[in-house]
Amino acid sequence: MQQMAGLRGTWETVNTTADDVVIHGVYYPDKFQIHWWVATDNADAPNYKMVSQTSELQSEQGATKRGWSVADGLISEAYCSTILPEPKTDGVTGITSLTYRPYIGMSIAGDSGSLAAIYRCDTGDDDAGTAYQAIILTKPFIAAGLLNKWGARAASLLARPLTDEGIELNVSFIRDFGLEENVVTTNFAREGAEDLVNKRFDNLRMSNAYAIQIKFADPDIVE
Repeated sequence: MQQMAGLRGTWETVNTTADDVVIHGVYYPDKFQIHWWVATDNADAPNYKMVSQTSELQSEQGATKRGWSVADGLISEAYCSTILPEPKTDGVTGITSLTYRPYIGMSIAGDSGSLAAIYRCDTGDDDAGTAYQAIILTKPFIAAGLLNKWGARAASLLARPLTDEGIELNVSFIRDFGLEENVVTTNFAREGAEDLVNKRFDNLRMSNAYAIQIKFADPDIVE
């Protein structure tokens, strides 16, 4: 048994006196993930989802850290959850095996006006018909200490190439926890036949900062 560290501020907002459902969760074995749905602040039912990627966890001094992601919107309002087996047939070998996928139960009382229904999760590229923005936000880097200013003059991103040039990504430098943000947009098209693409951003810079965070975001949805 180990303590799971991370998202301390979020766990503190869980409404342990919620009238309907405080928290529920499942282990998703095919992706090595633990999914939790929690009621936060004054909510009487789940309104926030947290996922722990167990294959990314790191142990340190008897506790684990890293590997967290969060979600809001319709998917976060599930009243109950379970894992169900599904048969999957290999198109080449013809061998049928079992895979496992989360299923969630929704209530008509959800904040998004969801109807009472059972949803099959982890399918498609939207949230039951509603587009969402995927974001990765790093920890704040305080390279020179809180009493000194520093900056970054350029950046590069090494990534797997995509043949669809219409798929883009926003890359941002964020100064001092949101005081200023510099955003550039890129795609992952090859220049030749390389296995990995190295995207350089000479115009992605930030100065006069005591803390800088890096954000990667889907540019299709306006925050």
